[in-house]
Amino acid sequence: MKKIINYLLLIVFLFPAFCASNVSAANTSTYQQNVITKKGVVLDENGETMPGVNVSIKGTTNGVNTDLDGAFVLDVKLGDVLLISFIGYKNQEIKITDAKSLNIKLVPDTENLDEVVIVGYGQVKKGDVTGAVQTVSTRDFNVGGTSSPQDLIVGKVAGVQITSDGGAPGSGSKIRIRGGSSMSASN
Repeated sequence: MKKIINYLLLIVFLFPAFCASNVSAANTSTYQQNVITKKGVVLDENGETMPGVNVSIKGTTNGVNTDLDGAFVLDVKLGDVLLISFIGYKNQEIKITDAKSLNIKLVPDTENLDEVVIVGYGQVKKGDVTGAVQTVSTRDFNVGGTSSPQDLIVGKVAGVQITSDGGAPGSGSKIRIRGGSSMSASN
């Protein structure tokens, strides 16, 4: 009698696990039959490869970025829509209909923006700024050997003091913008 009870308990506990594993295997094999590996390359308007482009499946969080050669590999299902996006270029959507490799050419997004000035606490249009605004471009840089980027703008903006902490390449610097400076005070 005890053997029969043990067999019944064994069946009661193992039967649901067996059924669940068969259902899971069936769902996995059905899913795997629809999945293909999609490869492609993303190019700019001049035909140059574009690294760092986001390629994702629309409506999901599945996606990849293109490598240094502009190439990507992504597992997708037939019928999925790929969303290709990169800053400064128009987004593209491509429906997956086969396993062929893609060559995607992005088109620049040439919307004109108003000139914007970024300030420490937000952003405003250049015409709305109250106070002093100074622009330094590459034409204004000091020509010659420099050991750090901040050396390029030394003496170019009023009220900005740049002092080196040492002089060795890679050493830090202190940049003070309208900081406390006086002839007799200790600051």
